[in-house]
Amino acid sequence: VYGKMVSQKCQILGLVLALIGFVGTIVICGLPAWKMTAFIGANIVTFQVYWEGLWMDCVVQTTGQMQCKVYDSMLILPIHLQAARALIIVALVFGILGIIVTIIGGKCTNFVQDKSAKARIAIASGIIFIITGILVLIPVCWTTNAIIREFYNPTIPDGQKKELGPCLYIGFGCAALLIAGGALLCSSCPPNDDTPYHPYHAKYSPAKSTMSSNKVYILHTLSEGQTKLFLLSSRIYGKMVSQKCQILGLVLALIGFVGTIVICGLPAWKMSAFIGANIVTFQVYWEGLWMDCVVQTTGQMQCKVYDSMLILPIHLQAARALIIVALVFGILGIIVTIIGGKCTSFVQDESAKARIAIASGIIFIITGILVLIPVCWTTNAVIREFYNPTIPDGQKKELGPCLYIGFGCAALLIAGGALLCSSCPPNDDTPYHVKYSPAKSTMSSNKGAGGNWATVGGRSRGGRRVHRQREKRKGKSVGLRIGTLNVGTMTGKGRELADMMERRKVDILCVQETRWKGSKARSIGAGFKLFYYGVDSKRNGVGVVLKEEFVRNVLEVKRVSDRVMSLKLEIEGVMLNVVSGYAPQVGCELEEKERFWSELDEVMESIPTGERVVIGADFNGHVGEENRGDEEVMGKFGVQERNLEGQMVVDFAKRMDMAVVNTYFQKREEHRVTYKSGGRRTQVDYILCRRGNLKEISDCKVVVGESVARQHRMVVCRMTLMVCKKKRSKIEIEKKTKWWKLKKEECCEEFRQKLRQALGGQVVLPDDWETTAEVIRETGRKVLGVSSGRRKEDKETWWWNEEVQDSIQRKRLAKKKWDMDRTEENRQEYKELQRRVKREVSKAKQMAYDELYTRLDTREGEKDLYRLARQRDRDGKDVQQVRVIKDRDGRVLTSEESVQRRWKEYFEELMNEENEREKRVEGVNSVEQEVDKIGKDEVRKALKRMKSGKAVGPDDIPVEVWKCLGEAAVEFLSSLFNRVLESERMPEEWRRSVLVPIFKNKGDVQSCSNYRGIKLMSHTMKLWERVVEASVWLHAQKEHNRCNFCSENFDGEV
Repeated sequence: VYGKMVSQKCQILGLVLALIGFVGTIVICGLPAWKMTAFIGANIVTFQVYWEGLWMDCVVQTTGQMQCKVYDSMLILPIHLQAARALIIVALVFGILGIIVTIIGGKCTNFVQDKSAKARIAIASGIIFIITGILVLIPVCWTTNAIIREFYNPTIPDGQKKELGPCLYIGFGCAALLIAGGALLCSSCPPNDDTPYHPYHAKYSPAKSTMSSNKVYILHTLSEGQTKLFLLSSRIYGKMVSQKCQILGLVLALIGFVGTIVICGLPAWKMSAFIGANIVTFQVYWEGLWMDCVVQTTGQMQCKVYDSMLILPIHLQAARALIIVALVFGILGIIVTIIGGKCTSFVQDESAKARIAIASGIIFIITGILVLIPVCWTTNAVIREFYNPTIPDGQKKELGPCLYIGFGCAALLIAGGALLCSSCPPNDDTPYHVKYSPAKSTMSSNKGAGGNWATVGGRSRGGRRVHRQREKRKGKSVGLRIGTLNVGTMTGKGRELADMMERRKVDILCVQETRWKGSKARSIGAGFKLFYYGVDSKRNGVGVVLKEEFVRNVLEVKRVSDRVMSLKLEIEGVMLNVVSGYAPQVGCELEEKERFWSELDEVMESIPTGERVVIGADFNGHVGEENRGDEEVMGKFGVQERNLEGQMVVDFAKRMDMAVVNTYFQKREEHRVTYKSGGRRTQVDYILCRRGNLKEISDCKVVVGESVARQHRMVVCRMTLMVCKKKRSKIEIEKKTKWWKLKKEECCEEFRQKLRQALGGQVVLPDDWETTAEVIRETGRKVLGVSSGRRKEDKETWWWNEEVQDSIQRKRLAKKKWDMDRTEENRQEYKELQRRVKREVSKAKQMAYDELYTRLDTREGEKDLYRLARQRDRDGKDVQQVRVIKDRDGRVLTSEESVQRRWKEYFEELMNEENEREKRVEGVNSVEQEVDKIGKDEVRKALKRMKSGKAVGPDDIPVEVWKCLGEAAVEFLSSLFNRVLESERMPEEWRRSVLVPIFKNKGDVQSCSNYRGIKLMSHTMKLWERVVEASVWLHAQKEHNRCNFCSENFDGEV
């Protein structure tokens, strides 16, 4: 609905202004300074100053003493102060709501992930603040007008006239700030440049076979004799209930229901009015629905139930009945909401849950109305009696607390019901009709004009049961937006392309004519990654851009040529193949064209039949508008007439059982043309999918108004994959202790001190390994901190600053303006902005790289240098994480359990394989003697040889800890090693290791044999091995002519 996202700076400024206005509103609500004594006439010199507010009036003596008194009666106040009370309270409620909504949908918060939803929330919060400002402005203006009119009224004595108090001036400022803040929040979400597309009209001819029994069809016979088949949408409600919205609605309704119970039983609907001679009284009367009470000044309270119901006023009789009915409806609404709740399992069918949510919302709205009617009726009766001059002052009543609570409960019940109704949005899918030619045979008796399926009002009886069965089979769905675009060149356009994909919500994009040489993967910013292939930096080249969440799903990348490449992704158990193609132009040789189509055929033949395929390509051909004889592979919504290259596309679609998606959706010509140059307007870019999966495509259109490519336009289709309900285990991010900080002396010293404190001031470490290890780990986490467990992603877009973004935005608007009005002036403006963007991008890149090089020249920059190198190497790999693997027979395993079992099976065989050994040479002298104790010098020497900065083992204690602790560590380790040597038992933590498979960068990425295993072991165990190795080496006797290649000081393993 809104293409551009909220501007963070503008949004923060709007929130700050609104917050200041809200705080000021709180001040004027409580401060008794709306009116003050007017110093005029004989009242210029006075010993008392009167202040009046919304809730009390005050008298200030010349001595500085101040006395305040709360108003005894509300109804006796002037009408403008009564209205001011109500409006200011409502404004405060709206202000709190506006602050909460702004924080939830803020650009700098992540309560809501969808950026278009954030945009709508920002506009909603702005409107709320504008309403709040108006609610503050009305009572301030009204009170100001009343004071001014009384001041200039000659009938009022000078001593009774009032001046404008400080609260009125503050109120004007608060209203202005609230309205300004709300306007900024609304303007922080610019309108979308997208032209809303029309409901699509798809025509499709499935294979000539008998109709499936699990779908509902309605047949209509036209005058021409043709038969058109309308496929009913299998979903009654496309989107399911939103859990968060539903829970919030239930909570609000529950609060309103509890409040209704309170006002039903509390005798506080009316109370004595403190006016006239009744200001000082010894008794206060309270009246409710069921009883009235008398409260004495001593605090004693006496209540009596009404003896007769019919003797009560008519409004109280009606209030009794309506409140009881409201409570019954409230209980019913709570039960219905719990039964059909998103987080409950009483009902399994999601569409039924959606209907139940709407029903419960309607019930709560009715409940709120039932509460509102008696509250309003009683309020009106009390006010009319109060202003009736025939009723004595002692018999007049004020509005009791229950009436105020009743208004709030009604509002909460209605708001909760509205949220429950809105938690089930309408389905966005428009049922499309398909032209179908049934097999030339007699139709089944239960599917035809004379069968049992009767159509009533456009729906089929029995369809609900079929709908439920279909939903159970399908499980959940995954929505994708897949597109294709000929970019002309990727040089200098990576970040702009990523920004366009993020704005247009494109998940996968096939790009052609990249003109990049090489076969790598590269991050282009905003979380998007480009897989590309090219052999010449001046022509051709293809690629596929993936959104960050789908990069981990890549299983295989095939780079066939600089015109064809494909990616295989696994999405919730569904295999999706994305093919990017760039066909030769019309003027190219026939041999080159045949080579392209041959390569594309090979790619299609290598894909298993059961896997989905989407081809996004620039075919440089026109399939045309006429589809007579080709209805099975294309629709009739092409552009111009078919040429030779377009016929090749149609022949390929027939050969591979594909469908040209662009041509099935009825759009205006502007949203079908993919190429514009000069006066030429053609359609050469297409998206193809398997004919059997065409029903998963719900829309396809050309996106206009973008300036990434000069001549071509992006084509985007919306695809919904029906996947099986498979619970995937949550990936736990490992948080590591920042042991690398021990390189700094100050951190090392702090670590030693905290460790000493944890040991009770002792310098010597405990003898027990488990205790010492746990104390070291806990102290390290507290002193050095813990990492987030996430990699620092280098987006390679340091230069993407605000100036560059503004320039690209102006260029995009100029391109859109030129497309709408192709005058020479608009063309020159667009060309000038193109040149300016190139200069600014080049300048920004140069400045960013200069800054980077300056930082890398320092000693602190060495670490960044290695990190950048590792990041570039990691980004350049096609598959960073293997999620599926093949078993012994070559079958692909997708579930996590089966993949883990396969790895365990492979490494058990690899590490337990028995090899033939050479026979021992007879006559070898062995040395047998008593083993000496391990000395501290041996530990120091081994510790010095250990390298720092290595990956830790499962015990999470690196060698840097022992180097930091110095002599205390040497003493502890020497004692520990001697105990291990004597007892011949090592700690259990040393026995565990982490086995990491690393791809050899050759062969099949899904084959276990193409991986080498790396074991991450305990550093303390490695230190123990070095000490034992050195001790054994000292007692080993080398024979003559054995190991002559080694030096005399060689300490390695023989």
